[in-house]
Amino acid sequence: MRTRKKKIENKIAMTFVNEKVSEQEIEKYGLREVNEKFWKGDGDYNWTIDRERDIYLRFLCRGDRDTPYRNDFSFYWKGTLLTIRFEKHGEGVRDGKGSTTWTFGGWQLPEHLAAHRKEIIADLKDALTTYKDYGINSTIADHAAYFDF
Repeated sequence: MRTRKKKIENKIAMTFVNEKVSEQEIEKYGLREVNEKFWKGDGDYNWTIDRERDIYLRFLCRGDRDTPYRNDFSFYWKGTLLTIRFEKHGEGVRDGKGSTTWTFGGWQLPEHLAAHRKEIIADLKDALTTYKDYGINSTIADHAAYFDF
């Protein structure tokens, strides 16, 4: 009985990790072209990735002075690249506790993915939970993610 419970826990465990992107993966996923499209500096290649499921979340850009809480991300989901906008509000202390609240700002979900909407949102929440407040650059040790979607 105990072994079965352990397998269930392992099955639902998140497999996303925050890391730098290898040169091989930059080429494989066309990240330079994504950066050019969003005028993102060429030297910032990090992401939150689940290699087993072929899913990644990658920060693209922030809003301007008029939209300081806007954050745009690319979300690659099993062969399809989506661009997603959030409003992000957070608080926290370096090496201490913190939280981020993500409000969904929209996306253009292709028709072929409409039947997978709930699964995509669940995966997106898992990725954002691992991302914390700034992905690989996060300094929050004990982070909580909240979703307004």
